[in-house]
Amino acid sequence: MFEANPPFTIKEAYFQKWVAGTKEGGAGTKVHLVFKSIGPEVALKEIYFQNQIQKVQKASNSGYDYFAEFDSNTRSNIIMDIDPMKEAQNTPSQNFPFELQENEAVVSYLFNDKTNYFKIINLSEKERIAYPQSNPNLRN
Repeated sequence: MFEANPPFTIKEAYFQKWVAGTKEGGAGTKVHLVFKSIGPEVALKEIYFQNQIQKVQKASNSGYDYFAEFDSNTRSNIIMDIDPMKEAQNTPSQNFPFELQENEAVVSYLFNDKTNYFKIINLSEKERIAYPQSNPNLRN
């Protein structure tokens, strides 16, 4: 099921948890993939990580850096109501197709008009980022 020889080389793969300075700001995890080489014929699609699926995004500052952001509060918007019509507005959660360890991820990509999957093992975890509640340089 997993591609053994993908048409790219990953230089670094890691994840980093973050937390906002306010409760409303939320928390999450960002998975980073830095490629040593990746051809223009490869279209990265999704990253599967810790029972969640997110689309791959390209970092704006480099041609070889990609990421996906995973929200820790993904199911906080569930509608619970006595009226079944209101509860029917909930979107069902996606079935997670892989059994992964906490530090493993799968990247899906399109190559030669076919979707392929590559398993990344031993993602390193970088130190958590705690964003401040407000800009410390501004005076109130």
